Amino acid sequence: MRFRCAWLAGALIAVTAHAGAAAESDADLAKRLTKATQVLAEMASGKDAEIPADILARARAVAVFPGVTKGAVIIGGRYGQGVVSVRRPAHDQWSTPAFFTIGGGSFGLQLGGQVVDLVLLVMTQRGVDSLLRSEFTLGGDATLAAGPKSLHEGADTDGRFKAEIFSYARSSGLFAGVSFEGASVHPDGDAIRHLYGAAADSREVLLGTKYAPPPVARPFVAALRKYATPPKTR
Repeated sequence: MRFRCAWLAGALIAVTAHAGAAAESDADLAKRLTKATQVLAEMASGKDAEIPADILARARAVAVFPGVTKGAVIIGGRYGQGVVSVRRPAHDQWSTPAFFTIGGGSFGLQLGGQVVDLVLLVMTQRGVDSLLRSEFTLGGDATLAAGPKSLHEGADTDGRFKAEIFSYARSSGLFAGVSFEGASVHPDGDAIRHLYGAAADSREVLLGTKYAPPPVARPFVAALRKYATPPKTR
């Protein structure tokens, strides 16, 4: 009986998430971009910024998932919609943003609920390559670690980083901690095609030159330029 309830709970989370994504309009996508821009700005600005400037300046890609929901009664479930942009090393410019979703479940006795603003910093090219797949698993296809508070904390013996992806999250709710290990990240093809056209896909939007940021996406790119650009050297 307990397993059946757990299965039904997980199915309900999945169906609800799919229905919400399928119903998105221009206004919904604009709201998603606005929320992502706000979360990035709030977590990356100020003296006590949750995301350190030196780490953000080294990121190869940035994914922002505002308001990821996590709820559980015996079975845990996570779902969120977000925005991703990739740094283009040749000119140190940020790409046109593409839409992504994050989801996954975890079994175990859990009670409570949580809403999490999640920012993923992809620190390596291998992490970017994983992101560009049709689906990848955090902690599986790309190593995941809670983001350090400084570049020094993130260094390992070869002078680079302990993980391919760093996660930074702020949350409220009843869970004692926040873990996204095992969550899967997917390009949101319906949303991408809705904004950029029927032929658009995540790889072309993020890496190609065909799609320029539309007006609704420019504030997100501007926030990345402000907070995630290495300081100029004299």
